[in-house]
Amino acid sequence: MIGAFNLVFIILYFLILLYIGFRARKRENNEGFLLANRNVGTLVLTATFVASVIGGNMIITTMAFVYQYGVSIIWSAIGLFFGFLTLSFLAPKIKRLSDENRFYTMPDFIHKKYGRGASIPTALIVFLAYLGFMVIQFIAGGIILSSITSWPYFVSVLLMGQL
Repeated sequence: MIGAFNLVFIILYFLILLYIGFRARKRENNEGFLLANRNVGTLVLTATFVASVIGGNMIITTMAFVYQYGVSIIWSAIGLFFGFLTLSFLAPKIKRLSDENRFYTMPDFIHKKYGRGASIPTALIVFLAYLGFMVIQFIAGGIILSSITSWPYFVSVLLMGQL
């Protein structure tokens, strides 16, 4: 069971996050919010990309795959490494084209390069992938919140969806 001090600490943490979010919202336009005004260095971009890839979804799915397949899951990490390596060579060209054409999303890029027929399936694939990531984040957050608060799992997942 969670103690009163820990509960106050968790609530205070979420209130601080909400405060920071509301403060930042007032100063940003769409370009600044979505793309940091297209002025991001390599280190910040790399950290952002790694933070978006490694999260609750990566931890939960990797643990499930290790349980099911064992150590052979290391091939997944090797594949991920080579995928990132390939992307590192393509990223400067994609960024240049994105800045020139004011793209916001990958489907915008695909639409310009290959037409509308290719951009619609791309948008659908991106949507479904991020929907899956979001659901897994809710599950991971719900597991953590319910284990530290002893609240029912479904309440914790609902709270994670609201925060």
